[in-house]
Amino acid sequence: YMFVIWFIPALAAFSELDFRALGRLDAGAVMSGEWWRAATALTLHADMGHIASNSLFGCVFGLFVGRYLGSGLGWLLVLVCGIAANLLNALVQPDQFRAIGASTATFAALGIVPAFGWRKGFFRGRGFKRGFAPLFGAIALLAYTGFGSENVDALGHIFGFAAGIGMGLLAARRDLTGLTL
Repeated sequence: YMFVIWFIPALAAFSELDFRALGRLDAGAVMSGEWWRAATALTLHADMGHIASNSLFGCVFGLFVGRYLGSGLGWLLVLVCGIAANLLNALVQPDQFRAIGASTATFAALGIVPAFGWRKGFFRGRGFKRGFAPLFGAIALLAYTGFGSENVDALGHIFGFAAGIGMGLLAARRDLTGLTL
């Protein structure tokens, strides 16, 4: 995760290519068949603050995903959710919409963990408040970190989180013991 999102800006510094123009989530281009932009946009960032925050929160939330699902499967599901969220975002936004950043995947990781834990019943039998505490905590983190300035893609964050919740619920229905990836 860290290697990929830090390698691209390092590579861009030594290249004449405009990586942001080539790989950003461009709603019009995605709807015209350039679906790969939903993935490449996850590797691009606006500045050091943007990449640093996605690195920090992505690693923290991703660590917990890996703890429950294993590193390979967990990161694969985070990536799939990030791409799915970007595709959905491109579908509902106007053609002029542009976005970059790994935050849709970061918020997907935030959604996977509490949904997985809730569905597996890790907090069952401890009352309503404790049973739903992880989901409420994740929603609070989404609200606190997922919205803010005018350059924040709040809808992308919501779609990433929702994709993560859905994926966490699906993953919890499967027996993951012995599964290798």
